[in-house]
Amino acid sequence: MDVKYILVDKCHNNSYNMDHKPQYPDMIIKTRIFELYGIRYANLSELASAMGLSVSQVYRVRDGKRSINQKFIIVAKQAFPEYSLDELFYLENGDCPLELKPVVTSRYLHIVKQYSKTGLDC
Repeated sequence: MDVKYILVDKCHNNSYNMDHKPQYPDMIIKTRIFELYGIRYANLSELASAMGLSVSQVYRVRDGKRSINQKFIIVAKQAFPEYSLDELFYLENGDCPLELKPVVTSRYLHIVKQYSKTGLDC
């Protein structure tokens, strides 16, 4: 079974249904947690502790020296359960932010909940 995706172009206010994940070599996952962490945590050390990561790992992601991976997304969601994934993460292609939204399957939800202590809502 193929996963379906919706690509949202925020610059031109368009969305496209896609039968496969598009390949964008210059597309980067970005996060807003470094803008939001001060609301909930006193500093990046507290944020890192809440995420179960070392402070240096968090700094490397913040400074762009480490890319955002699946584990980082899951623990970021645990650290900010009141925010949706779309509020915490976005895709960027040059100057235009893009959103790639997979059509959520029950298998995907099962995996997310398995790795989440908070019972993540997508």
